[in-house]
Order: sequence, then C-alpha cells, then structure tokens
Amino acid sequence: MSKNLGVFAAILALCCAFMIGPVSQARAAECTTQGALALALADVLGIQVTSAQAAADALTALGVAPEHGWAVDACLTEAVALEISQAFAKLNRDHGDFDRAMGMLGSNPDQQYPKEGSPISPFKPQKR
Repeated sequence: MSKNLGVFAAILALCCAFMIGPVSQARAAECTTQGALALALADVLGIQVTSAQAAADALTALGVAPEHGWAVDACLTEAVALEISQAFAKLNRDHGDFDRAMGMLGSNPDQQYPKEGSPISPFKPQKR
C-alpha cells in the first residue's frame, strides 16, 4: 500500500510539474490558485459551494487540506498539491478523482468562479 502511494505521489508530482510549472513573480497573478483546486475537488466530491473559500472550508471539515491550511488566493505549488493529494487519498477515494480535479484546472476556473449565492460548478456547462 505505501509503495503504491509512493508511486502515485511521484506520478502526481510529475503531472503537477507539467501542469503548474514554475511561477515567476511577474506571472503570480496568472497562476493556478489553491482555491481553484479546492473548487475542483469540491466539484469531484459533489459538494456545492459558492466560493473558493467555502470549498476550502468544506474540504478542511473532511480532513482534506494542506499542512498549513488553505490559502485560496495563493499560487498552487507542487508541494502543496502533493500535501492535498495525500490528504485526499485518506478519504479512500479513487486516485482518478484527484487526477480529474487536477485536469479541471486546465479550464481556467479562476476566471469562472460561481456568482455569490449560486451553488453552480464552475467546471460543468450549465443548461440554457
């Protein structure tokens, strides 16, 4: 089990390196945030939230949080993504769920946060 977790962590770190990459000070405003990952994970878990902070709070209540807590406006780093991944794995969820959440980050959810008071996923197209 710990060998599988180690292999998963290594694969996750590699995926994060390609998806997140190094963030310069000049690009800080354009980085993927911890809040974006919180929204994606809440979506994967079926938790309806109205903001990144609400998603982070709900995940924290489930025991899914980085070691020093969520900083929803901070850039997501490889180290923090790995901490969150390890906490998420403790929920006994399919590893694909975390990977799916990481994949959602490519759709630029930071620009699509749901409007205040609207429990709508920023990752799923809405019916018109």
